[in-house]
This record gives sequence, structure tokens and C-alpha cells, in this order.
Amino acid sequence: MPGWFGLELMAQSIAAYSGSRHQQQGRVPRAGYLLGTRQYACAVAAFPAGALLEVEVCLQYADPGGLSAFDCGLRCDGAELAHAILKVFEPR
Repeated sequence: MPGWFGLELMAQSIAAYSGSRHQQQGRVPRAGYLLGTRQYACAVAAFPAGALLEVEVCLQYADPGGLSAFDCGLRCDGAELAHAILKVFEPR
């Protein structure tokens, strides 16, 4: 996978986080929107084939209107390969 695809992996991880949060609260998961990021830093041009990639997302900010920010990292064998803060929106 090309290095820029790390953004998609991060966004999908945020969706999984949000969906599980809704299910724990007895609510149905809803569609959300990736608004973007100001900076995506990736240390590799492509992720190694067959590598086990770990994606970590940490909620940094959430407002009642549905805007959130997540600090995201992508690692392989303990080394950080990519990092970004993603802004997302989930309509209420």
C-alpha cells in the first residue's frame, strides 16, 4: 500500500471507535465524515507487504455539535510510520 493510504486506515479506525462507542450506549452507529488533516507525516513511501500494522486513535476533542479531532498513529514493529491529527464530523 502506498504511504498516503495510512490516512484511510486512520479514518477507518476512527469509524470503528465511534461505532463501538454507539453500540456500548445502545445506539445505532451513524455515518460520519472525514473533514481532513492539516498535516500527515509518513516516514515511508509504501507500507511493507505483509506487515502487521497497528493503528492507534485517541480522541482529543469532541463538541456537542458532532465535530471531533483524533490524534492518530500508525506503527509497524513498534516504530511509528505515520502520524496525523484527523478532524471528523458526525451529524447529530
